[in-house]
Amino acid sequence: TPFGRKLFPKGTLVLGQAQRYMGGGFTVEDSYAGELFGTHILSVALSKEEVARIYRAGLCFDVTQSVYSEDVEVSWGDIMGADWYGNVAAEPMECDAWDNLRAFVGQEITDEFIDYLKLHSTPK
Repeated sequence: TPFGRKLFPKGTLVLGQAQRYMGGGFTVEDSYAGELFGTHILSVALSKEEVARIYRAGLCFDVTQSVYSEDVEVSWGDIMGADWYGNVAAEPMECDAWDNLRAFVGQEITDEFIDYLKLHSTPK
């Protein structure tokens, strides 16, 4: 939403399709053909550095278990649990702790890396 506007419940969230007017005007030419995974809508704007950090953390990074957890307005779980319309398919994907480490191959061990490991480690 533009800065300062709020999301209100009972609306419709459209992903993967441009609309010509509010609530309609959908055409095949405006359809998204690709994959989405772990998409979240936050209540705050992220800096390009924050976006880059999440990107580098990899596909298995869980925003809901991060410093941004309080800012999640619509989670991937919300999206997966919603009604879908159109030609949509869900493909299962699993991540484990080792998948999370792949994002750091070749990287220097930094405080950020250690904080990431602490956040995603499972207590014994």
